[in-house]
Amino acid sequence: MIQVRVMILSVLLFLSTVANAGIYLEPGLTYERGDNTVDWPSPLTTSTGSSQGLGFNLKAGLAFADTVFAGADLSFSKPNFKNSAVNYDAAATSNLYGVVVGGQMPVVGLRLWGGYIFDGLLDPESSNGYNVKFSGASGYKLGLGFHILMVSLNVEYLDLKYSTSTLEQAGPITFNSTFDGPLKNKNWVLSVSIPLTL
Repeated sequence: MIQVRVMILSVLLFLSTVANAGIYLEPGLTYERGDNTVDWPSPLTTSTGSSQGLGFNLKAGLAFADTVFAGADLSFSKPNFKNSAVNYDAAATSNLYGVVVGGQMPVVGLRLWGGYIFDGLLDPESSNGYNVKFSGASGYKLGLGFHILMVSLNVEYLDLKYSTSTLEQAGPITFNSTFDGPLKNKNWVLSVSIPLTL
């Protein structure tokens, strides 16, 4: 009987908290710069590279008393992907899906958040006869922002690992073969966003 009362009380407290919450939306324009390593299959070896480019980010969820926010974190970008193996250099498409929780100081404007990326894709176009795709991104995200008037100026750090690497083409041979070497990508992201509580 006591357990039922505790459960009912917990549900009522949760519902009252949600009732006092507002819908939180934060669209933003991004510029990313990352450093990557890839363990390529033989005869290639471990190599390093970089990526950089413009993109878009959307955080959406709930805000509580204009100080705490939580929700989904979605990113799309078009970086240029470079890697020293076979001098890989090509435009790429990147998608990241995660969750975020953060806090902000309404008067001062300082904002802090942390998040976790649970899936994502980095798909470079072919380069020098090779075509590769990386999927299954996961890792953490840390962010710092400063809210000025209607906009927020932000910097984020992402430490990502892509669990599945697929070699789609090697020279004249076209195939779809995964290899064990994951892509590790450490990204810095600068952004301008508009935090909204509805």
